[in-house]
Amino acid sequence: MYDLRILFDGISASLYEYPCLTLGDLSKNLAVGKRTIQKVISSANGRGFRSLRDEILLFRAQDLFRDHPGITVKEVAACLGYKSASSFARSIRRATGLSPVVLRSQLGNGPSRNRASSDSSRMVSALCFAQQRPVP
Repeated sequence: MYDLRILFDGISASLYEYPCLTLGDLSKNLAVGKRTIQKVISSANGRGFRSLRDEILLFRAQDLFRDHPGITVKEVAACLGYKSASSFARSIRRATGLSPVVLRSQLGNGPSRNRASSDSSRMVSALCFAQQRPVP
């Protein structure tokens, strides 16, 4: 028997670190069945896995766009564990109905062309890559 609160916290933490995880990946990482994960999420917040993952993805993406105005969509995608900017863009569109570029502009952070922002975004990108662990 699982402690549902602890399991939900583990699910949330894993998705916060890698919002690109599928239900299958999460199940393998936590050594818990897919159906158990779905039940825990549903009992904790009344929604499904995809809804929780989309909420966390949106939160993380907004934070990165807000905190690092010069960061590119590709760099945000990499920071969040996506293998391509297009798969990240599909996830953002599914969650919000907006493209990542439009989402960034709604936060007041359009793409920056100055060198200082470009240098800053490279540092953010390097930090994101340094912190990532391989996802099985």
